[in-house]
Amino acid sequence: TRARKRLVHRHSHYICVDIDGKDNPGVKGRWPRAKELLAEKFSSLCYAGLSVGGNGLCLVFRIAYPERHRAQYFALINEIRTKIHLYADSTCCDVTRLRVASYDPEPFFNPNAVPYLNLINKDYGVPCKNDRSASMDVDTKMRAYACIKIISDRQIDITCGYKVWRAIGQALANEFGPEEGRRLFHLVSQWHSDYYPTECDRLFDWCIANHDFINISTFFHYCREYNITFK
Repeated sequence: TRARKRLVHRHSHYICVDIDGKDNPGVKGRWPRAKELLAEKFSSLCYAGLSVGGNGLCLVFRIAYPERHRAQYFALINEIRTKIHLYADSTCCDVTRLRVASYDPEPFFNPNAVPYLNLINKDYGVPCKNDRSASMDVDTKMRAYACIKIISDRQIDITCGYKVWRAIGQALANEFGPEEGRRLFHLVSQWHSDYYPTECDRLFDWCIANHDFINISTFFHYCREYNITFK
């Protein structure tokens, strides 16, 4: 069903943005270059391919806050306009909107895209007021993602000892919540010689219910012990 009030499936954590040729006459068919620019500027871009008619782009981004679908959508199209001077279709913000599959023989594809964190509080215009707490929240998450990327790139195990492993799970649960926190916990845990996904899930279930007194600074502490920093 396309009725939003009867939408029962879980959000995929991905969001689609359309760039139409008619709204961007200055591109003049240089869509491969547009894809390159988008990939350079947005680490959250998962896919960029030609639209059905070939004169435009279909973009798929990974987002951090599916419960705020519209706020993330408008933040994305506002940032695309500001950084690359491409104008996205602002009417395609409905979470239940259908789209026709399109084909591109040379698409951009990044399966390791990081979640997009920015929000905007009204339809296409002025970004949300970035008070100190909101700005710190985004910065903190980006630092955590940077550390986890280093851990994955270097295949470093920072979870030596059950108490350390549990504390890292609590820290990620506190900062990122049940879904994204679980994914990141697996990314951090997988380099231990005794890593088992089911055991990792069981511990994280406990961490979700018991993380009130452990925050993300604990995760950064254990990262620093292995010379992993976000700088």
